[in-house]
Amino acid sequence: MKDFYKFGASIPRRALAFLADLIVMNLVLFTPFEGILGHYMKGSWEESLKWTQIPSGLVVVMVCMVVLALLYFSLLEFFLHQTIGMMLLGLYVEGSVSFWRALIRNVFIIPFFPFFLLWVVEPLYLFFKGERWLERLTSTRTVEFAEYSP
Repeated sequence: MKDFYKFGASIPRRALAFLADLIVMNLVLFTPFEGILGHYMKGSWEESLKWTQIPSGLVVVMVCMVVLALLYFSLLEFFLHQTIGMMLLGLYVEGSVSFWRALIRNVFIIPFFPFFLLWVVEPLYLFFKGERWLERLTSTRTVEFAEYSP
């Protein structure tokens, strides 16, 4: 019988798991929106995204995509304590993960102010403290399992 022990997840493993989750979300969740986005994104990004001329339909599509991404991470972490990327890399969310804690853990996905500030805060906190700030806030942590061999 193999013995396993857990320890805080390494930054490279977390990054690879997040990248795998982005790929899964792109293939499964965001591909259906390509035709709609293509309709709105004619010409260059600068022309399409002038703040004074953003079509309301594009805003609705973008909000739907953000909500789907937030639900992807939150529901998987709530029900399984893992996202698909975390499963592939042997990571697990440890602690009492209620739906609200899972939701708070993942608000960094929201690309609107003030949440996009977490795109800077979270990596810095992770680099210097070894855990994400939102993990500390929710009393959860991401761990990885390794085989124990004396």
